[in-house]
Amino acid sequence: MKLIFPVLITVIIIFLTSCAIQVAPGGGEKDVKPPELISSQPENFSTNFSGHDIVLNFDEYIALNDIGSQLIISPLLNNTPQIKIRKKSLLIHFNDTLLANTTYTLNFGLGIMDNNEGNKLQNFHYVFSTGSIIDSNFISGKIINAFDRKIGKGNLALLYKTNNDSLPYLERPVYFARTNDSGDYRIVNISPGSYKLVGLKDNDGNYLYTPAEELIAFSDSLIPSNTEKIDLNLFREVSGFRFLRAYSEFPGKAFLVFNGPVDSINIKYLTDTNSIKLYAVSFSEKRDTINFWYKNTLSDSLSLSLDTAITRDTISIRLFKKQVEKIGKRQVAFTIGAGSTQGSIQHLYLPYYMQSNHPIAEYDFEKIVITEDSIIIKPKISFLDSLHLKLKVDHVWKGKGNYNLFIPPATFTDIYDLKNDSVQLSFTVKSETDYGSLRIKFQNNSGEMCVIQLVDDAGFVYRELSAKNDTSALLSNLDPKIYKIKLVYDSNGNGKWDTGNYLKKIQPEMIEFYPDAITVRANWDVDVTVKSTGKK
Repeated sequence: MKLIFPVLITVIIIFLTSCAIQVAPGGGEKDVKPPELISSQPENFSTNFSGHDIVLNFDEYIALNDIGSQLIISPLLNNTPQIKIRKKSLLIHFNDTLLANTTYTLNFGLGIMDNNEGNKLQNFHYVFSTGSIIDSNFISGKIINAFDRKIGKGNLALLYKTNNDSLPYLERPVYFARTNDSGDYRIVNISPGSYKLVGLKDNDGNYLYTPAEELIAFSDSLIPSNTEKIDLNLFREVSGFRFLRAYSEFPGKAFLVFNGPVDSINIKYLTDTNSIKLYAVSFSEKRDTINFWYKNTLSDSLSLSLDTAITRDTISIRLFKKQVEKIGKRQVAFTIGAGSTQGSIQHLYLPYYMQSNHPIAEYDFEKIVITEDSIIIKPKISFLDSLHLKLKVDHVWKGKGNYNLFIPPATFTDIYDLKNDSVQLSFTVKSETDYGSLRIKFQNNSGEMCVIQLVDDAGFVYRELSAKNDTSALLSNLDPKIYKIKLVYDSNGNGKWDTGNYLKKIQPEMIEFYPDAITVRANWDVDVTVKSTGKK
């Protein structure tokens, strides 16, 4: 008995001690849930509201996320309400005298988040009425990118009670909603009436439209409440043409960069062009950059004035001097290599392309040695442009053939009297069986000119053709891969897609995709029938 009692006491002490030990929990899954409303005073969707204070109670500690711009109260108030956090509660005090018999909607946007992980509560509405009823009207639909028909979550659908064109620029909406994962929006608890409807990809979160930086969409007419399936097409407007910047890339070359294509321009040189030995002026492929090539690499600056149809600018470009090139980071030697899109695999039906980084003044094509499976051949070599920057090698290539191209030193001399170093290029040619083909039977039900494009997921255009009537086309020599067929309803007949203009009330040209992906396989033919459905 004497032995049992001490043992019993020891066991009890161990048991009690173990119960008192607090073990930190192990790492679990990261909290990704936003706060959840558990109660409120008064309750959500209450009627006959007559006070000035609202208390919202959540299931965890909360924080505010730019609540000043995120919280939209409609109808709009004259004074901003006071908002405070008390642990897990949000306290709202109205300084205004609220309108009688009016439904108020507090849309918090992304303004409430949890205090620990920053998970944002999305599209939370608190609704009350100072009258005996809650407005229950709605407007719903979908917002889609006009150019690629892609859906974006979180785009805004905005409602305004008047039809002024300036509203999206200057005023926040009366009502709004955000799109979900499917691109759908639903604006609820709105009063009866007709509304101006605008879609917005709101990059800065201020519920206002910033041209050129954000995408916009709009309905062509006022939308009555309780209307559904109002789809909007987001587009980026082309901003007004303007000069962006001027700079010198290396001694002998300078740039003028614009925000769009230069259709027509008048250049007046304020610097003596003889002193800088101006060699040539050229445009980039998109015509949004002007290149100045000059031979006096000791020149300090180039000054000029520009006149276009809508702008006039006086510009001075500080030029890199030859001495700077020798000691600085902009050491630019004369180089010739494969074209920018040319790899080690050569297409059977295309020329081989090469590129020079400086205009070429002198050349001797006879020095170039090209071998086909170790046998010397004599393809036709020529320049593609007047500045002699781009070259092509034309030849009936041998499928599966291995080619080597050798350019000896001093084969080319550029406009700065620099000569090339030796160049060695190798490539292998595809065979005819490496390609597939696609035959498109196009049925045009729209009555409009359509541009039919073969594209990939990134939107790169591999082939295109235009048709106003039913037609068939064979697209041969295609690389095996998965393609999409894109239809552009070319309303103005300029052969390309055109964006919209909000103030001019011009919608973007409609885009439609063939619903199925097209898999082109090597040495295989694919047939597909594409039907245009007309404008939507």
